[in-house]
Amino acid sequence: MGHCTAGPDGPDPCADPELPGTGRHGGALYDLTAAPAPLEGAALVDAGCGRGGGTARLARTRRPRTVTGLDASPRNVAFCRRDHTAPGLDFRYGEADRLPHPDASFDAVVSVESVHCFPDAGRFLAEAARVLRPGGHLLLADEWPAADAHGPARAAAAAGLCVEAVEDITAGVLRSLDRLPAEAARLLGTLEEGPRAAYARFFADRVGRDSAGLYRSGRCVYQRLHARREG
Repeated sequence: MGHCTAGPDGPDPCADPELPGTGRHGGALYDLTAAPAPLEGAALVDAGCGRGGGTARLARTRRPRTVTGLDASPRNVAFCRRDHTAPGLDFRYGEADRLPHPDASFDAVVSVESVHCFPDAGRFLAEAARVLRPGGHLLLADEWPAADAHGPARAAAAAGLCVEAVEDITAGVLRSLDRLPAEAARLLGTLEEGPRAAYARFFADRVGRDSAGLYRSGRCVYQRLHARREG
């Protein structure tokens, strides 16, 4: 997904449109998710980093000391290591409910649109609390069933974190989906024929039809959450 603050005909304020591996609106979603925390000079991990475009964006725009992109797909990790390089940026294989890091390793744990895919979201949040340093930040953005819209905040609190803010950003996500056909055309134009067809189906069916339908119907909401480890 992505996020957009402008209407369908308004100017698009999203920055860095050419950052490899992420569209303008996907980048804007990462920007919005990370905004509450001071990340300059920090050590952070992006859990469920996928193909790494958002992780690389954080390394480029927020000036952290180190960024670790973590994913449970070896193929994704290999892709990220090949396509994204920056000082202090690293990618490694790992499971979100068993983070391969010592206690108090990071100043921030980021996860964008991955928690709903994790086998056990509560276990991931407990692991996030474990690897955060005192005063560290948990920064999430994800879809959630509307019937359990308080679930993420409740689970973060159960993990021992202090919830600072929860914001419903569904409207901004839907605005980005309104711009999806043009954005997808821009991205698809850079791909070879085989991958282009697969991604075209993904954008049209999984994102433009299925996900958008969940948000427009009110069955799911898209939230960002900021929590902090006290200390």
